[in-house]
Amino acid sequence: MLVRETFMRQIGALGIGRGDILLVHSSLRALGPVEGGAEMILDALLEVLGPEGTLMMPGFQSGSEYMLASRNVCFDVRNTPSDCGYLTEVFRRYPGAARSLSPTHSMTVFGPRGDELIRGHERCEVTAGYGSPFERLIALDGRILMLGAPRRSNTTMHYLENTGGAPTVCALRFPTSVIDAGGRVISTPIYPHMPGLSRNYEAAIDLLEKAGGVTSGPVGEARCECYRARLLAETVRAALRKNPCAFIRIFTPGRNAGRA
Repeated sequence: MLVRETFMRQIGALGIGRGDILLVHSSLRALGPVEGGAEMILDALLEVLGPEGTLMMPGFQSGSEYMLASRNVCFDVRNTPSDCGYLTEVFRRYPGAARSLSPTHSMTVFGPRGDELIRGHERCEVTAGYGSPFERLIALDGRILMLGAPRRSNTTMHYLENTGGAPTVCALRFPTSVIDAGGRVISTPIYPHMPGLSRNYEAAIDLLEKAGGVTSGPVGEARCECYRARLLAETVRAALRKNPCAFIRIFTPGRNAGRA
């Protein structure tokens, strides 16, 4: 059974500490039995970060981006559930948490840099592109914790591909929308990710590991990793300059690539 004190010690051993800006991708089930469940994990993460730190998690709704966009999806920041694991759904309802206005890549934040991370996300025509929370995480020298989640779940890689010359964004723009906390409908036209692309994001983390940007260790029953976001960006951009398709395995026409 994973208890609070052990969890905090194991998170600290990954290099996470007071004042950090931390993006967490999670699989609560992978950690094994947890005393206090998701609420304990969230409370403990925020205690490790301290009042100066900021926690961010994905709060994407269900479905691949291309599928959602092609159906002109409307995202309700108040009521649309997160489909990125149970921990993220609990976090979006955490007292004091805020959620970005993105039709497909909404992010939930808590902490003093939260507004800075998510402000204006509704104006991003590429949801994991320029001006997005992923760009700001890198600019603020944040960290990325894979808390039981696999390397392929690292959405910051989408931002780096989308802005680094990879052929990952559709040429078609779709008329999606969001509903804000006050019930106002906002038009948010987006260019979604290309369907049918299978990624090899594990290779990017192999490169980051060689550059010294990965710490790893046990958290509960899972082997977890923490990445330095700014070094990840430098490493991936260097690889993309050599080969824009460096992290694309194969293109399968007509196949949706899943939520990304």
